[in-house]
Amino acid sequence: MTLVLQGGTVIVRDWRYEDLVPYEEWLQPGHRWQEMDGPHESALTPVEIDEKIARISTVIESGEPPTPRRRLVIALAEADQPPDATAMIGTVSAYWEQQASWSINLGICLFDPNTWGQGIGYIALGLWTQYLFDELPPIVRLGLRTWSGNVGMVRLAQKLGFQEE
Repeated sequence: MTLVLQGGTVIVRDWRYEDLVPYEEWLQPGHRWQEMDGPHESALTPVEIDEKIARISTVIESGEPPTPRRRLVIALAEADQPPDATAMIGTVSAYWEQQASWSINLGICLFDPNTWGQGIGYIALGLWTQYLFDELPPIVRLGLRTWSGNVGMVRLAQKLGFQEE
């Protein structure tokens, strides 16, 4: 079953094959989002990008994404498209910090700077946070990491009620 979460015009959904080419393009070096995501981190190599695309492709092909999901696509609703057929503008993700203590970190990335500052991230991350709490009731802690220079992300986290540690 395809997962689609929607809040107003913001959609958080499962991956489609049509997402892979734009996602691969956004993973290439030189995009503004990478400066905000982790400027201290090295860019992905072509091999790492290929591996990432292959992993997602395998999940799409299987028709059995993991539950709970670990990474979903952010899209905007379009009047002439069903929610699961909308174009990718970003992703949300989650990974275990400490599985034994039910501590999960989550993330969000809106690739195109033209989508920043419009409330899209607020809605998408809110939907994602609620999904994780619904799917993993024993969660003790949801974390969100960024660096001090990513002021937009710091504000988004505060607006959603995350507390600085």
